[in-house]
Amino acid sequence: MRLSPPTYRPSGNQNVPKSQSDMSVRVLTSENGKCSPSENSRTQYRGHSRIPSEVTADPRLKDRDVRVYAAIALFERGGNANVGYRWISQACNVTISQIGKSLHRLEQFGYLESTGGRGQRREYKLLSPVFEPKPARVTLKTCPKCSRMAKLNRAGWCTRCAQAVTYERLVEHAREELGVTASDEQIVTHIEARELKRNVTRALRASVRRTA
Repeated sequence: MRLSPPTYRPSGNQNVPKSQSDMSVRVLTSENGKCSPSENSRTQYRGHSRIPSEVTADPRLKDRDVRVYAAIALFERGGNANVGYRWISQACNVTISQIGKSLHRLEQFGYLESTGGRGQRREYKLLSPVFEPKPARVTLKTCPKCSRMAKLNRAGWCTRCAQAVTYERLVEHAREELGVTASDEQIVTHIEARELKRNVTRALRASVRRTA
């Protein structure tokens, strides 16, 4: 859908199937994400908004309503948006009264909710599933070593237990090289020197590969 330039321009292919979950629409904003009527439109910055397909395909909404929705969605963070009427008016090339009518239709048809007004900056909640937070993909399991619920590595241990096992092995190797009578300070110094030598060797090999 092509919208009137210069304050609002679509991006990407216009022949987007209706089954697509959301559409990318370009709205003009200023460099710092804010805009005032006194700013020169030449200094504006182009950002992108996500517009659900049900909003663009709803015959009850006017073209102006979709533009207002796009301007609000540009500031969406976690399903909420905070933007003033002045910025929407300049970005969408509409009047303040037209913004109020568009917001009324968007709220009436269940696309957003607004709070504030009467001297307070309005905040909007976008109700589309597109803006719902995605569930965490990390699966927590019981570590067989410490019985804690945590993310397990390939060996089947949690991070804490895996580090403990690594340090136990380093201590065993240090005692074998220094002897049973080695003190704790000697063991710590030996392990630090060994790790430092290993890191330096890796850095030297990487430098040789880059210069080759």
